[in-house]
Amino acid sequence: QETALIRISSNDPSAHFVDLLASGTGRVPISQIIARIETGNQDPDSNTKVFLGFDGKHGREFRMRTTDDANPFRQSTALDIVFGSGANVRDEDINDPTEPQMDQNRITGAYIRIEPGQEKPWEIASAEIFINGSGTPMFSLKLPNIVLEEDAGEKVSLG
Repeated sequence: QETALIRISSNDPSAHFVDLLASGTGRVPISQIIARIETGNQDPDSNTKVFLGFDGKHGREFRMRTTDDANPFRQSTALDIVFGSGANVRDEDINDPTEPQMDQNRITGAYIRIEPGQEKPWEIASAEIFINGSGTPMFSLKLPNIVLEEDAGEKVSLG
């Protein structure tokens, strides 16, 4: 729990100060992250590792893997990757936003990053990141049909 002292003053030099004490957690724990990714006309090869990352004080990366392949993304398909509550990822214990606990208020950005297994490009038609079951994405791909590959860039920021 955090506590803050708020002092209210006036431009009038004869006025008194008023102090207020406020307390609260100021935190929004993240229990679930859903990455809704739609692959365009080019899927990554099955050896390319794909990560969802978050910037900020509680930022970290999650491996987007649901099968034995390095990634589950296939041409012209949409897929929801779930971390935390209702997880469908491999190694869900190390891909859990509750361990260590992430705070939604301390996340400043998100990105998708690849570690190419081969030189095959991946076209991301769309990407949306939903936090704690919200129906509105917290982050999304601003330009559709972004291509990630070794020569063109291995990371795309989500706004």
